[in-house]
Amino acid sequence: MNITTLDFQVLDWIQLHLQCAFLDWLMPKITVLGNGGVIWIIIAVVLVCHRKTRCIGLTMGTGMLCGLALGNGILKNLVQRDRPCWIRSVELLIAMPEDYSFPLGHTLSSFIAATVLFQYNRKAGIAAYALAISIAFSRIYLYVHFPSDVLFAVAFGILIGILVNHAGKKDDAKNAKIPSIFFFEKYLRKYLIFSFKCIIIKKVIIRHRTK
Repeated sequence: MNITTLDFQVLDWIQLHLQCAFLDWLMPKITVLGNGGVIWIIIAVVLVCHRKTRCIGLTMGTGMLCGLALGNGILKNLVQRDRPCWIRSVELLIAMPEDYSFPLGHTLSSFIAATVLFQYNRKAGIAAYALAISIAFSRIYLYVHFPSDVLFAVAFGILIGILVNHAGKKDDAKNAKIPSIFFFEKYLRKYLIFSFKCIIIKKVIIRHRTK
């Protein structure tokens, strides 16, 4: 039994035992909060606007940009995993997504942001984790991601959140005015260039196979 088979068993169980009119109404609204990391971007911007919380907002932004570069920029194009709704014909409650399934961008950005917040303020972090879990579950409930996509994104998001926060604190200890930004800028260009090369290589391989 492979991982995709287990994923479908979990998805089918959710559809059979948890699907109801209330969740059909609620889940699309929750998932919108994670579209493009919009809710976390808004929170980061608000934090940056206040001097006392500027470090937190900048660290959140840095982490989410790292997640975007690594997750959407590199891993999605390397793994190219089909979504469950592409494999099985189901009636979706939201528009059919067009990008690949792995890793889950909604969950990745959510857990990066929540992890950064949690390390600065436990109460705010717990609330952020609750929202992040809700967004992650919505993607499974709506049948647009596999559970294993979610689990990887949770673990990867927490890891990135811890790393950028650690980098931010090191910069702060050196009296840097903008923590972790220099750490991010140093490597982002390499990530994006590598991601672009991966996309080009994939397209060349696909063209070669179709000839």
